[in-house]
Amino acid sequence: MYDPETDAWTEKSSYPGGQAIFPSGFVIGDHIYVGTGSPGGFAGSTGFYRYTPATDTWVKKADFPVARQAGVGFSIGATGYIGGGQENYSTTFNTFYSYNIWTDTWTLESDLERKADDAVAWSTACVYNNTVFMGTGADFNGGNLNYSDDFYKIEVEPLSVREKGRIELNVYPNPATDMVHIRTNGLSDYQNVTIINTMGQTVLTASGSPTILDVSQLQSGLYQIVLFGPEGSTVVPLMLDK
Repeated sequence: MYDPETDAWTEKSSYPGGQAIFPSGFVIGDHIYVGTGSPGGFAGSTGFYRYTPATDTWVKKADFPVARQAGVGFSIGATGYIGGGQENYSTTFNTFYSYNIWTDTWTLESDLERKADDAVAWSTACVYNNTVFMGTGADFNGGNLNYSDDFYKIEVEPLSVREKGRIELNVYPNPATDMVHIRTNGLSDYQNVTIINTMGQTVLTASGSPTILDVSQLQSGLYQIVLFGPEGSTVVPLMLDK
């Protein structure tokens, strides 16, 4: 851990996945998610873990779907992404997967694929609002080091609005500080609201189809709002910034 005020480093708990050369990761809320990489320099890994700086602890999460190293990772709101990379310095990947922190599951995101012949290992990416800027990188296909100067701008749909069944949910402001407003296409479509933190703990509940939630007692961080109705539940991430 680096402290910019003292210009000093402090050793923290070791990565539980063992040696991982060229891993990938992203930050969501108060947690760091890290995985993949190569244990020996050639074959990739599927291991994936969550690190909590506040407690200096690691937790094993669902494995990444396809072993690889030198991928690129980034996050948009409450969703993490890892893609690209190589396996055994011979197989290049251009597929991307999204990670759901609430369900601990991975989903193939075909709209984030880059062209098949593009070198997408050791790439870099940054996010501004809901736009991903991603590119450069290299591969060792054919035994040669091939560099890429391709660069992409990808628009990703924001997660402030979700639709499931008959409920269309809009939560605002998001990020919020003290009060959160809920708007749906039919207030009778839900009866209860629950707010859950990133540890899976319920921190607030309300019944009677509330349209305003008082979140002034909650700390800054990332949460999940769940609306329960007769046809199931609807979920939307909520960021509190105080």
